[in-house]
Amino acid sequence: MLIEQNTKYEFVDKKNIVLDKDKFQKLLKRELIGTIIHFSNSNGKSPKVLEVGCGAGFFLKDVKNLCVSIMGVDLQDIFDYRLLKSDKVSFVRGDATKLPFRDCEFDIAFSMDVIEHVEDSLSFLVESKRCLKENGLIIIGTPNYSRLSMLIHNMLNLRKWPYCVGVDSVLGDVMHVREYTKQQLTDLVGKAGFNIHMYKPLWLGLFRPHVGVEYPKIMKKQCQFHYVIGKK
Repeated sequence: MLIEQNTKYEFVDKKNIVLDKDKFQKLLKRELIGTIIHFSNSNGKSPKVLEVGCGAGFFLKDVKNLCVSIMGVDLQDIFDYRLLKSDKVSFVRGDATKLPFRDCEFDIAFSMDVIEHVEDSLSFLVESKRCLKENGLIIIGTPNYSRLSMLIHNMLNLRKWPYCVGVDSVLGDVMHVREYTKQQLTDLVGKAGFNIHMYKPLWLGLFRPHVGVEYPKIMKKQCQFHYVIGKK
């Protein structure tokens, strides 16, 4: 399925607030770009990158020029095939728990807003590790289970898993199989065989996540989003 140039890719949350998902993802782009640039400067080369759960390619298109090559993989066929005009970009349909790549093929693997949709999250991480070179990095971005906007829901046990967080204009209902606290996520990444290289809490606002504000330090546990880097 081709995403047309004039198609507005929207997300509607359960309060019927329409959010431009592209704007939401751009808030994370800065962190991702910074990580890739730091890797390149530290290793003296541009990385070969894998995006697991690339969707239409919103992140991929913003970082492709920082990479020697970038491969996108997704279970769904919603990729914007116009991105393949760049000789750096490739795409394949595939299961994140059974990736169609050789061992030790990539320098960096990243997934944004993906792991919360995956039933077998440990296999998801282990497969990414298999495809990474020695000292390769995995970058995981995912909503915080304990984020402030869901505090009352959690206290009253109002969320039953899987949980519908809203409606996507392309994919329909957006279901989270589970979400993670900081401890749960870092433990999971460690269990998959990675050393935790960095953890950063991202505060993206309360109910309008495309309005980015700095998170209050006293509320780190209630940040909107986890950004974790693991090293093989």
